[in-house]
Amino acid sequence: EAGVGVDNHNHDASQRNHWELAVVLYECLLGSRRVRGTSNIVTTVKQNKALLQQTLAQRRKRGDTQPFQPKLHPDQSNSSNAMPRYVRVNTLKCSLTEAIRYLTEDWSMKQVDLELGSSSSNSSSNNNNFIPPLQPHTFALDPHIPNLLILPPKTNLHGDPFCRDGKFVLQDRSSCLTATVLLTTTTTTTCTKEKGDNQPCHMIDTCAAPGNKTSQLAALAMAHPLESKVF
Repeated sequence: EAGVGVDNHNHDASQRNHWELAVVLYECLLGSRRVRGTSNIVTTVKQNKALLQQTLAQRRKRGDTQPFQPKLHPDQSNSSNAMPRYVRVNTLKCSLTEAIRYLTEDWSMKQVDLELGSSSSNSSSNNNNFIPPLQPHTFALDPHIPNLLILPPKTNLHGDPFCRDGKFVLQDRSSCLTATVLLTTTTTTTCTKEKGDNQPCHMIDTCAAPGNKTSQLAALAMAHPLESKVF
């Protein structure tokens, strides 16, 4: 409740602004304690930073603060480990077809189609992007990220031959978004500005550890018609 005053300050805030406020307040009160940025919400939190931190400290001293509990989707509320397992196919070493055949034949799994958002409520927050937990012995292709497989929760691939050989990369969905968005943005803007022709895109990763995003970017660049390179 320490941020209620800031929230009320933005009466016409959209849902996106609501989540931005939650992130900024977390950094201000529980994270790095540093607030960076120039948006209206960031500016408001900066102006009220001392009051917010003082209010939180007073409530903690009185013992009337509640522990942070992330909101779960209704279908996840009955399980503490209902998040799907994500596996990226490293197309530098293995084709998507080979990976699907491996899961189908060696793991006896069945490929299914996702019904995005079908299991969520009819609330305005449903944007048809919710990934429902899969049933055991099934897998699906991510609808937005190339070569990303979705497996049932608790699927254990550690020590699997495809993981050991680098054909499978245990990489979370959020981590896979970076390379997907970057390559899409560069190939549709920067690489097409000069003379109206497609130009190669050269990308430099200066902070690669362990390099999952870098290898994903390299795989996507190899599959693109442009002669792109990743360094």
